[in-house]
Amino acid sequence: MLKTKRKPVTAGVLLVEEFLEPLGIDTRDWTTGSTTDVVKFVRKVQAEWDEDGMLFQPCDEYRKDEEWIVHWLQAEKFLDLTTFDPTGLALKFHMGKLKNVVTGAKVLVVLEGLTMLLGKAKTAVQRAMDAAARGINARPNKDDKWAELDVEQVETALIEMQLVYEVRIVQTACTADSAEWISILAADIASIPYKSFPLRFWTLTGVDEVKCS
Repeated sequence: MLKTKRKPVTAGVLLVEEFLEPLGIDTRDWTTGSTTDVVKFVRKVQAEWDEDGMLFQPCDEYRKDEEWIVHWLQAEKFLDLTTFDPTGLALKFHMGKLKNVVTGAKVLVVLEGLTMLLGKAKTAVQRAMDAAARGINARPNKDDKWAELDVEQVETALIEMQLVYEVRIVQTACTADSAEWISILAADIASIPYKSFPLRFWTLTGVDEVKCS
């Protein structure tokens, strides 16, 4: 069962639900009270693996949080937390909030739109260089602010997230791309405990809830 907290309902949330419904995952509301754009998974357990008997044994149904969560992060927010953060602490605090969603959470980040912003930065720099070479002032453009973006700093921030905070990152181009990737990750997370078991055992238990904040 998928729980979503929507304030308000966005096109992105609706797209995620569209991709998840064919997987048999429902949605419900929830809130972390600390962060947003987070997908939390809850597994409905109806059977547990018996090591001695080498099979699943039925048990009283209960739910437990999956250790994996998905953070849907827009590129501009990522840059605010890293490259444009004058304190150098914003990312640390942000990651702390994420890992409090589930104790000991492992984080998958769906990072949307970074390639496009880096392209805008490159174009803005080129425009400024061309104007300087001609000895004229370039006409103001809304993307000029990206000329100050240091691509090397961005790449360093990506590496830091993965190595220091042990985050795995999937980069996407647009909302539809992000929604599809979230559904792919949901399916992968659902199968994690059973990848080493024979296929006939897979239907006895599975991810029942995905909660989105």
